[in-house]
Amino acid sequence: MTTYGRNDPYNIHYNMEYPKTGEKRISVYSVSIWNVETKQSTMMDVQLRDSTSFHYLFGVSWVTLHGKEFLLTTWANRWQNETSLTLCSYEKATCSLLYEHKYDQFQWATPSDYENIVHSNSTIFFIVPTAKRGNEWQNIARIDIGEDLQMRSISFVPCGEYDIRRIVGYRKKDEVIIYEAQAPNPWNRHTYAAPAREGSLLTTDRCLTCIYANCTYQGASSISPGDEYRIDFSCNGPGQLYHTMITLNKTLHPLEIQIITEPSLKTLKLPIWKTETILLSSGYEAIVQIYEGDLKLQSVPVILSVYGGPDMNKVTDQFQPNPKPIGYNQNAMVYIDVRGSGGRGWKYRSAIYGRLGTVEVEDTLEAFKLVLEKYPRFDKNRVAVFGWSYGGTMAIRLVQIATDAFFKCAIAVAPVTNFLYYDATYTERFMGNSPRSSYIDLNEDVTKFLHTKLLLVHGLKDDNVHFQNSALLMESLQQSNIPFQAMVYPNEAHSLSNINKHVCDLFDSFLSSCFYN
Repeated sequence: MTTYGRNDPYNIHYNMEYPKTGEKRISVYSVSIWNVETKQSTMMDVQLRDSTSFHYLFGVSWVTLHGKEFLLTTWANRWQNETSLTLCSYEKATCSLLYEHKYDQFQWATPSDYENIVHSNSTIFFIVPTAKRGNEWQNIARIDIGEDLQMRSISFVPCGEYDIRRIVGYRKKDEVIIYEAQAPNPWNRHTYAAPAREGSLLTTDRCLTCIYANCTYQGASSISPGDEYRIDFSCNGPGQLYHTMITLNKTLHPLEIQIITEPSLKTLKLPIWKTETILLSSGYEAIVQIYEGDLKLQSVPVILSVYGGPDMNKVTDQFQPNPKPIGYNQNAMVYIDVRGSGGRGWKYRSAIYGRLGTVEVEDTLEAFKLVLEKYPRFDKNRVAVFGWSYGGTMAIRLVQIATDAFFKCAIAVAPVTNFLYYDATYTERFMGNSPRSSYIDLNEDVTKFLHTKLLLVHGLKDDNVHFQNSALLMESLQQSNIPFQAMVYPNEAHSLSNINKHVCDLFDSFLSSCFYN
């Protein structure tokens, strides 16, 4: 990596450990426990079935089982489709294997599934997939552990057909587990409760925060430890942000709602977004979110803003005062979630496995064409695509698979132009050990940019998506004698956070020139 100092006559070079896709030497972890009293650190002997295959430490949690304290560690193999849970004892200096989970074909584990592990004296709760009526959903598994610290059984918390994103807490007294789910719609976030085992005060799952009409995207931060249930959470949309606390009675029905912080933007006129679904030719549904722009105009330019990364969602009810870094002005905006996105089970998520840069791009283009047909105010001659990071990859690829001049302009910020140049941990989670021929190379055919104006933006100090990606794309465009605009930011990393105004002004200037000149 290179940085540039105004007071230094030479460039500053430094090495960063960053194993890329297919690299033989990747990260190796070890675990040590430090004793507060003796001030001594002891390295653990991690006893996995095949320790040479497990490279990643996904999570650590202190747990108390049968009155004794242990460190629960979760390990994943290189392809991140197998995980192992171990219990680490300081006295024995060992991490003993407790449970192994092998994910189904085209599924993967993520560290977030193991970050919020909760427990009782004999039980551990964490998130893994489970099958329900032709699909598989992220659900909470319950492992019961005997006094010999061996697993006795595994079962699942009864809940609906939706993906659980995070475990918030566990109430042993009532045998209730509380969690955040992407429900009742994939673009929502709500706090739910479900029976943790027999004897619970609940018989089925229940949404605790669905009572709020204008708060369909929120996150619980804590649950009170006392007899009463008090859930502290933030309302993050679609209305203006505020912080609240809800008190529930013994049957988990609302007793009191206390607004901690009032909405701070009462006078702000918020844009109106519409969310709808579109059936695609593949039989899958696209979820589309649309801002129609200035309704006084008979014809408006439209910007397709994309991301598209696995298990991510562009369409949410999260508060959007302005979808920076692209401003509304008079332009219409479109967001789309398709195959590969989260919140609709593994039926949708698995479709992208081993195929980054394919199905999510094809679905997005088809859905966007249907949006243009449905909204005749959207000017088909003034269409732009914008994306950052994985979204930048999507923006480039969408231009490449569309017909000539379908997109009048494109903005790609820090795109991955070939996932062979990207982080092994991320890429191999979704590509496994796929052959090199499975990787899409955006640098191979850039001829579509003869008909689409391109703005390519990248920070030279980007330690996430290395400048190498944009450099090779620039080289391909130059070798093909294709004009394009580029902005390179010295000493700026992936977010370009230190020069935000310059970035936003650059986008506005480029789009104004593209749409109106």
